[in-house]
Amino acid sequence: MVAMSLIVLIFAIVPITTSYNSHSQLQKALSDFERAVRFANNEAILRNKIVRIKIILGAEESEYTIEYGTNSDLILPESVDTSKLSIKEREEEQKKQQKLDSQFSVVDELYDENKKLPAGTFIYGVATSYYENLLMSDEMHIYFYPTGERDNALILLHTDIEMASLSIPPFEQTTYKDYYTFTEEELLQFDDTLESTSQDIYTEWIKD
Repeated sequence: MVAMSLIVLIFAIVPITTSYNSHSQLQKALSDFERAVRFANNEAILRNKIVRIKIILGAEESEYTIEYGTNSDLILPESVDTSKLSIKEREEEQKKQQKLDSQFSVVDELYDENKKLPAGTFIYGVATSYYENLLMSDEMHIYFYPTGERDNALILLHTDIEMASLSIPPFEQTTYKDYYTFTEEELLQFDDTLESTSQDIYTEWIKD
């Protein structure tokens, strides 16, 4: 009876511990992003140049870095949703993006290489005032300006049990974060839950 009780106790504790560790990793990922936002904001003002957080989406490991524009009179091109373009048009847009990328250099004072998210945490999607929709693949950029202004942005992250959002308002020197824990029923349809939850968060963010 004692042995059986111990086994039951162990199996009861494991899910709680796993959930705690998962949530802690998500908290760390958000804190790291908040630190990157503050740093990019300050760098744009100090350097008197456009600075951006480049976020790589759709990779096995989500990662990001901070870059500064080497040209003081840099003009950002109009954003385009490449998913709606022909192959030729995509190639043309890719050349424009490569030309823009060539005018940015990595700020290595904060990270000496691309910053990776803690184990078990992933970037689901990013939205900014520079794009029309929530994007979940390719590269995304959040721009910061010498005036102290920045892109209105939303970053969605998730683990295997919950989703979190980080909202970056354009004219405030702060960020806002929220957590959305999934129910057991929602976890049974995990992919659908991620999609519906992200769209709900994005819709509310657009309204604000």
